[in-house]
Amino acid sequence: MNAFYTAVITINLIAGLSILISGLKEDYRHFKTFALLCFLCIAYTAITWSLHLSIELQNALFYSKLQFVCMLIALPLFTYTFGTWCNVKKTNQITLLVTICVFIILILNFISETPLRFGKEVELVFQSSPIWGDFVTLTGNTSPLFYSFQSVFVVVAILGIWFAIKLFNKASKLVGAMLTLTILGQLFANWLGAKIDANDLSLIYVGGVPFTILSIFVMLRLAYSFKLAKIDIDIERKKLNDLKQDFFELAKGVSDPNSNDFFERMLKTLYSFTQSKVIFIGMVNEHQKSVKTTLALSDGEISTNFEYELAGTPCQEVSNNEVCVYPDKVASLFPEDHLLEEMGIVSYIGLPLLDEQGNAYGLLVLLHTQEFSPSQEFRHILGIFASRASAEYRRQSVENKLQQMAYYDYATRLPNRARLINYLEELSSSVDKQAQIVLFLIDIDHFNYVNRKYGKDIADALIRELGVRLLNYSSSEIYIAREGGDEFAVVFTASISSIHGKIAVQWEALKSIFEAPFTIGKRMISVTCSAGVISSNAKDLLKNNIVSQAGIALHQAKAKGRKQCVKFEETLASELDHDRALVVKLQKAIAEETLFVVYQPKHNKTGEIVGAEALVRWIDSEEGFVSPDNFIPLAESNGLIGELTMFVARTVSRNLKHMESKGVLLPKVSVNISALDINNLGFVDSLEAEIASEGLKPNQIELEITETGIIDSFDLAIIQLGKLRDKGFSIALDDFGTGYSSLSYLDSLPLDVLKIDRSFISKMQTKRGRAMVDSIISIAKIMDFKIVAEGTESEQDVAELVAMGCDTFQGYFFSKPLELDDFVAYCTAPSV
Repeated sequence: MNAFYTAVITINLIAGLSILISGLKEDYRHFKTFALLCFLCIAYTAITWSLHLSIELQNALFYSKLQFVCMLIALPLFTYTFGTWCNVKKTNQITLLVTICVFIILILNFISETPLRFGKEVELVFQSSPIWGDFVTLTGNTSPLFYSFQSVFVVVAILGIWFAIKLFNKASKLVGAMLTLTILGQLFANWLGAKIDANDLSLIYVGGVPFTILSIFVMLRLAYSFKLAKIDIDIERKKLNDLKQDFFELAKGVSDPNSNDFFERMLKTLYSFTQSKVIFIGMVNEHQKSVKTTLALSDGEISTNFEYELAGTPCQEVSNNEVCVYPDKVASLFPEDHLLEEMGIVSYIGLPLLDEQGNAYGLLVLLHTQEFSPSQEFRHILGIFASRASAEYRRQSVENKLQQMAYYDYATRLPNRARLINYLEELSSSVDKQAQIVLFLIDIDHFNYVNRKYGKDIADALIRELGVRLLNYSSSEIYIAREGGDEFAVVFTASISSIHGKIAVQWEALKSIFEAPFTIGKRMISVTCSAGVISSNAKDLLKNNIVSQAGIALHQAKAKGRKQCVKFEETLASELDHDRALVVKLQKAIAEETLFVVYQPKHNKTGEIVGAEALVRWIDSEEGFVSPDNFIPLAESNGLIGELTMFVARTVSRNLKHMESKGVLLPKVSVNISALDINNLGFVDSLEAEIASEGLKPNQIELEITETGIIDSFDLAIIQLGKLRDKGFSIALDDFGTGYSSLSYLDSLPLDVLKIDRSFISKMQTKRGRAMVDSIISIAKIMDFKIVAEGTESEQDVAELVAMGCDTFQGYFFSKPLELDDFVAYCTAPSV
């Protein structure tokens, strides 16, 4: 007997642990609960063993009660295990009913003086057998309540037969047969138990034996399945490793910004592994009603894109942020999706492409004409592919937005000056050599008056409305851009024979667009316009810089009284020739670093030097002193401003090192930057690298930019200035109040310093002028900006500004701009 029960316990322990490990690894619920049945069988066997070894009636009755408890608990566990194994839909409800019945019987068993299997009279019988040795059993009349247990047991046995039939139907014939034999064996064991209880049979209880045999079978079947699965896994793993390698190669290739074929390579990589009939990436429309493919493969080859309705398709589920896998019979599951039926699709895999908020805007779909059940690892890799595709789409979207900010005007949505220059370059290489390229440069007459009379908001609204009119007028043949401020460029082509007529027609059309009354709110505003126009062949287009030539003609139109169009002629070219020669000299001066930098000190209210502004100067051997007001606009209009800015930054960095060696330690030096610098997406990194090469840190440099310099590309300016500030540069808004920006923009811009323009300082002798300066200082203090007053020319200016709360002063009252050695001497002079 001891050897028998030891063997039963050992077998169930080994089987239970093996099956539990499999259940946890594969996350199969029926294996987990089957393992619990094994452990319950161990408990039942140990209790039965103890019952047979008891020598006192009370101990035997106690063990008999516990034995009955194990039998009861096994019923709902058995029901749930094999109901789940067979995928019976109502398993939870059936298990609950069995559990309720068992719970009632358990309560009755515990409150009864004797186990429910016996009546009131129970005796301890000592038995002896050559096979089992000496043991004891209990005998007595069967309790009427025991038949309630037998009824529940019969119901569970019938359920078990039903489960076995379902397993037969699910191609698990061997498991179904073993389950049937186990149930029959358990019925036989129960009959033997009844005979033992009636003392009609001298035998030990063997109720755990049928289940133990089933446990051995399940354990062996799992071992055999694992052996077969290992072979499949090895094959699958090789394929997955190949796919991983393809994926890493794909990811590596996309690091190259020129990898425009990313999505094509991604889909072909998936096809090489899955042999899918169709693979596609689709975008969901904004109303979530249809999907339009952006790239599709059919049998591994690029196919025509298509669009279809989402309703009634598995893609509708994917568009709701769900990963959908239908390994088989997907067409029958979605009868409204006629495309699946037409293509003979059997299997469907769909993954959402998610935006930054986690919402699906697109999907990646694989369709098969045969059953395809992806492994967990393959699903994981598919998820990585979908995530990488989402990231690539987002990257492209960000690039497009940055391009939009860099090349399109914020207010009017028209192309800006940078995009205009690019367009002219493209046009020069694409038009017929005989064609004439015509450019109008047109602006509003006396627009500053509109600003002053109606206010900045009204003037901005007028520009926006004009932008809408011009955008509507533009076409594939007429290109319109905002040159800046209230200036607009219009480009078109004409033959030599028709050019004069086209210019006249276009001028009249453009004039009518500008001069038609504008309704802004409740106001009706009328304006006039002036224009300069130039024509050029493609060969001379870029060489002649027709934008500048049109600007010269526009200047002449305004000089002649406005409201007219002046065509550029060679008689206007002398000034242009001079500028062109000056540009060549400027380019050489920058390259040879013959320009130099002067420094105008900044003082606080106690007179202490707290910084300086670096100002570039140029003395040409032929021209003599060239005003910055002349050569800086030339640098901007001829693509030299970036080099000029870097020259100043480099020179300042070197000079600061020299100052430190002389004992001059300035907290910061201001360097002016241009709007074109801000529009250059590589400017931030280039500037940081330039000063770092000289051993300087960004926190030693303050960057000044005028408000007129940022308004045309305001959104991009916020981004770029924010990046500069994050690097450690401080940002100053120069000439505040003289440009196009409004006070509302100050809250959006990443600023540290506000510089009050000298034009305001010069008017402080008037009541209105003082009020204006006082208001600017108050606003700056509220917004926690440092304040610098430019153009402080007298002691009275400084005293009044100090009284208003101004921090820092810059002007001729303290010092004019000084060359390096003079500036060092100024800073180290005892009087300073």
